[in-house]
Amino acid sequence: MEYDNTNRVGLFQPRGDKKIIFDGKLNVDGTDVNALVVRATSKDGTPYRNLYINAGPIYANEDKAKDTIPDIGGTVQLLGMAKRIGLYWKDYIDRVTNETKQMLTGSLREVNTDYLNGANDSGRNEYRDAKNGTTPQITEAEATQTQPKKEDLNDEIPF
Repeated sequence: MEYDNTNRVGLFQPRGDKKIIFDGKLNVDGTDVNALVVRATSKDGTPYRNLYINAGPIYANEDKAKDTIPDIGGTVQLLGMAKRIGLYWKDYIDRVTNETKQMLTGSLREVNTDYLNGANDSGRNEYRDAKNGTTPQITEAEATQTQPKKEDLNDEIPF
């Protein structure tokens, strides 16, 4: 049986010399994206550069109430989808140097969208609007509905 790595995370301390050489923004189809260029060297000594795109902020959980709460977590955008990431510090033995090092291990999961289940027929949801600080906008279907025509006033009284 093969191990399933789907939505698993394993982050290790960098091997070799890696250095951030540029930090800035890319504009992708009108949207600014934070990015880094990192200079590194492959195992055979060949220098190369990688472009890293910012997926979103992650935060250290300073006040963990129990061990099941991740050490680091947040919501990130990966491949156009919002995911929750939960990471835990873990010690491991480096096979090459026999040194004890730390890594981050954890998982990715879907962002909870249960609050959307209460949306009414027009697609509006008071919870979502309050959370986002938005006021409901008139939908295109509502704007194109035929409005009742005001009949011309007839001041003649038929007696």
